[in-house]
Amino acid sequence: MSRLHLVYGEAGAGTLRRALSMESRADCVVAFPAVLNYAPLFPTFDDAEIEEYAACCGEILHISDEDIDKLYSDILSFVKCDFSAYDEVVVWRGTSAGDRVFYDMVCSLVSVPLSEVDLSPLRDMLPNPNVGALSMSLCSVDNLIALQERVQPIDAEQKLVAAKRWTEWSKLEAALRVLNESGEIVEVEEEVYDDAILALCRGEWVKAPIVVGRLLCDVDFGVGDSFLHHRLISLARCGRLQVRPNAKCFNGEECIVERYALPHIVDGVDLGELRLFEVKS
Repeated sequence: MSRLHLVYGEAGAGTLRRALSMESRADCVVAFPAVLNYAPLFPTFDDAEIEEYAACCGEILHISDEDIDKLYSDILSFVKCDFSAYDEVVVWRGTSAGDRVFYDMVCSLVSVPLSEVDLSPLRDMLPNPNVGALSMSLCSVDNLIALQERVQPIDAEQKLVAAKRWTEWSKLEAALRVLNESGEIVEVEEEVYDDAILALCRGEWVKAPIVVGRLLCDVDFGVGDSFLHHRLISLARCGRLQVRPNAKCFNGEECIVERYALPHIVDGVDLGELRLFEVKS
């Protein structure tokens, strides 16, 4: 039987491929880029809508034109897949905001019957069962080998309900989707974590990666480091955050750059990579 696995994020897809190879299984694994908690979504899977979505993600995540083009290509490749060519299509279902939106998207996109693997039992397999949202990126090879025995068909009504949720999500203009304290997906603005960023560096200089790392833990990795990097740049650009070069990265060479016109240069400091600068609110 030919089986296709649909996974949210390349990290989890890579682990699943290793798990399948260890069991000598020839199943196909296709990853969707882990970006669905960002930017207004694409309701009809049209090429132009996906291109617009990738561009909007690029602005929010502070990624290059080349990476935006790759994101567009990866999403388009996923939605154009011939799902009918497989005997069974399995979606791996996590509990993070992005994972849950991905599940709804797949139920809307795929017209053939679907099966699923719910990651909830993973909680009993992790060293820390109190971890927040569950995602494939948390899984080990052994975890995925065990979870493969839990493939279950998705009934038609459940699939329809999920597809309707995707329709509702894709009508909204939210910049960001995160989980609230009750575990519900809520829409928030890009600035939602700005005060927390400022609090982490109040009164003292802190290396940018330390601020981002601490906040990622505080928000249970509900966003990625690229998003928080972009917020640091935005706060610096509007004057709420002071920046200076991290001298250890420059080997005694000139730390201040003169290319003021570039978007990642603020007050003459290169903010293009987190390791290059320190911040203070």
